[in-house]
Amino acid sequence: MLKRLVETIALLIIIASLINAQNLLYLEGENKVNTSNVEINLALSNTDTVAGIQTTLKLDKPLIKLDTILTLQNNLLFRYYSPDSATINIVMLASSGHEFKPGKTTIAKIKFKVLNFVPNDSVNLTFANLLMIAPKVQKLNATAQGITLKFVKNDKSNLELKFNISYSSIVVHLRNAEPIKNINLELKIKNGSTPEFVYPMPRSAGTMKINHIITGEIIKVNLTATSEYGLEAGEGEIFFITGKFKSQDDIEVISAEVTNSNGVIVTPDFKLIDTDIYPANFKLEQNYPNPFNPITTIKFTIPKETRVQISVFDITGRLVKTLLDKTLPAGEHWTIWDGTDENGSKVSSGVYIYRMYSDNFISAKKMILAK
Repeated sequence: MLKRLVETIALLIIIASLINAQNLLYLEGENKVNTSNVEINLALSNTDTVAGIQTTLKLDKPLIKLDTILTLQNNLLFRYYSPDSATINIVMLASSGHEFKPGKTTIAKIKFKVLNFVPNDSVNLTFANLLMIAPKVQKLNATAQGITLKFVKNDKSNLELKFNISYSSIVVHLRNAEPIKNINLELKIKNGSTPEFVYPMPRSAGTMKINHIITGEIIKVNLTATSEYGLEAGEGEIFFITGKFKSQDDIEVISAEVTNSNGVIVTPDFKLIDTDIYPANFKLEQNYPNPFNPITTIKFTIPKETRVQISVFDITGRLVKTLLDKTLPAGEHWTIWDGTDENGSKVSSGVYIYRMYSDNFISAKKMILAK
């Protein structure tokens, strides 16, 4: 009987110690580093009400450097400072009535810059001198859990160019996991296929300046960021090339270079995708984006080679600008409007009508220019 009582008491002590240790400050997030920036979360999992936390975050190697810490909680006095590159002191104090109630809370986002990318190496982030207090300034039983960041070679699928080739256009799609400052492409157009012009798409418009040169079979395209931030991470269409293209075999990517926000030149993966489309009917699609600023793209299809006219009118029916008036081959086509009139002057924000006329086909849609 006595033995059983002792075992029961021991079990209760173990359970109590486990409960008391459930106030946990920890780091969470993707632990693979393959870009120039690293972002992790500072989180709290607590069983007691927590009024304040003080701790030191330590890095075991100078491969990354603190950029900033962004608090995600209101009514929280949050301070941090780094006396050296390997130490970050953090103090958090909640306002009265806004303490951390029992549960799980993401307190802040910690952002680092990569100083030295060493593949297969790692950086350990650990906590020291942890102090966690309750509202009545009682010291709580608490633990902390760090994170190990592993440096891995960049997955090329995170940087990919896709060339969607139809009979009448090449639409270039970019997927990038970090900001882009510059893109240089050189294509060879063979076997009688012919490029005509290069137009930006909404994702790059206003963010990147586009230039192109067509010399015989060679077309060179350059996109350069117009600000220090560059083209933000994401994916979507960045520009398109008009012309006549017989098949995917007529397009050769001679070179493709992308410069990231750190000035590092990277060769992306690329795919040539044959998307020949011969529609059965005429069709005018809704512009995108809509509302828009500064430019919008208008997509349309025609089932045969014919003349197409696309014009923009204001809400009173006055002609603002003729965007397109030429003979085009069957297939999908795009044109853009940059919010200017026939004289190149910017028009005011508001609702506009764009109309397509081709071979007795007429269609019109509304679009909104927002400034």
